[in-house]
Amino acid sequence: MIIRSFEPEDAEGLSQLIIQNLRQVNSQDYSTEAIEALIPSYTPEKLIELAGQQLTLVSVMGDEVVGTATLDCDRVRNVFVEVALHQKGIGRELMLAIEDHARQRRFKKLFLLSGLSAQGFYQKLGYTIVKRFDNDLNGIPLPVVQMEKDLGVFLKSLDEIQPSQLFVSSGKLSYVMGRFDPPTSDSLDPIPVKMLDNDVIFTDGHTRALAAFLRGLPKVRVFWDEDDLDWEAYRICVEWCKTEGIFTIADLKERVISPEDYEVLWHARCREMQQNLEACRNIK
Repeated sequence: MIIRSFEPEDAEGLSQLIIQNLRQVNSQDYSTEAIEALIPSYTPEKLIELAGQQLTLVSVMGDEVVGTATLDCDRVRNVFVEVALHQKGIGRELMLAIEDHARQRRFKKLFLLSGLSAQGFYQKLGYTIVKRFDNDLNGIPLPVVQMEKDLGVFLKSLDEIQPSQLFVSSGKLSYVMGRFDPPTSDSLDPIPVKMLDNDVIFTDGHTRALAAFLRGLPKVRVFWDEDDLDWEAYRICVEWCKTEGIFTIADLKERVISPEDYEVLWHARCREMQQNLEACRNIK
């Protein structure tokens, strides 16, 4: 299964998928009159128009579209999965993809309106109930649940984050490993990351990330670093890493060195780089 952006050729099959859900699943929450009033909003033409205004993702198995979800600013809309494939994890993967896009756009929260029967699905993904009310559809009441989720701290795969340092101190690693009990992502403080150019990078926390990797965790809790740091210096550090073949935290497992060597090989090198940067800036 892959998740990608909607394409116009998806419209016909996606329209059928959504209408099937409305009539077979959403009918648990809504009257027949409400369902029939909703259907004209999901014609192929309407879906193509919608995709031009909002981010529409689709889940694909083989050549078949089996699910969809839409991000409209900070609102999640139109989450549907092929009826025969409910409870197979497709909806969850679509929601995680939507949340990744929302975080890249720096949204702090996501909001959605859920049907009554779907609120349990969203609660398992960390959404909380704000209120229940009847939404008005041209005079037809639609009972919905308003829900929201804080996106501040989230899980991200270690192999999706670019390191920005060349070594890890054995002293610090030993200390963190000793405190890493039980070996779950919740045992470590969240790690700051930053979208720098085309990479998500660690801005700190390499020791915690390596400890998680060594304990067999594929993901860690992270948050977007909003501090005003010296991003030119970070670009240099990332380039050093790429030049020496360091692209994920796993590449640092053979670069654990003594605290004394760490001071010389890393801290001293960074200080020299920053001094050179300052000198160049002063000349300008």
